[in-house]
Amino acid sequence: MEAALEAGVERFVFTSTMGTLGQNPGGLVDEEIPFNWLDRASPYIRARLEAENRFFQYCRERGLPGVALCVANTYGPEDYQPTPHNGMLWLVGSGKVRWALAGAAPTVDIRDVAEAALLAETRGRIGERYIIANEYLDNRELYALAAQALGNRPPRMVPRSLAYAVAWLAERILPLFGVRDFLLTTDAVYLAHAFGPMDTAKARRELGWKPRPMRETVADAMAWFAARQGSP
Repeated sequence: MEAALEAGVERFVFTSTMGTLGQNPGGLVDEEIPFNWLDRASPYIRARLEAENRFFQYCRERGLPGVALCVANTYGPEDYQPTPHNGMLWLVGSGKVRWALAGAAPTVDIRDVAEAALLAETRGRIGERYIIANEYLDNRELYALAAQALGNRPPRMVPRSLAYAVAWLAERILPLFGVRDFLLTTDAVYLAHAFGPMDTAKARRELGWKPRPMRETVADAMAWFAARQGSP
């Protein structure tokens, strides 16, 4: 941000996350709800929140011409790493994973995120944030789309209570054997249920953002991964 100010940039588009938004049980989440779940937030969420807060501080106090995008879980083709959510989608769709964690979250095509960033550069209001999320899908529905695209059976879902119990034990036992990095954690189980449906009216209205159907996103992602003939 200091470099951007020194260079005199005309617009700074910050890729933030839906994790910085407040929770609204039973209702839609919008950009105006303040963050209200710090006691349950993981270190990752706390770090992203601090980053966004510092960003808006620069906008207010230093005149940074910034716009923030609060992005949902991303999916889609050309994910070479791949990212955790998209990688799991491929593992499930290709039949390599037969069990998956029950949960639900807002989703979005990574190509639509890129489009939102371009729109924010010219249409976003300085000092504002925009929710970049599309359909709210539970994992059962999302993974069924992936499996269907490749002609495989959808996975069985692991209930939240069972997953939490396993994760709780893993966090206490695995470190005794020198294992420090594992996917199933109590934070991961909580985050699988932490986000509700989101109101994207502001991004659609002010940016002119029009995301594609997630069914198309999943199909394109599965086709891309399958064409590469490699596992994540």
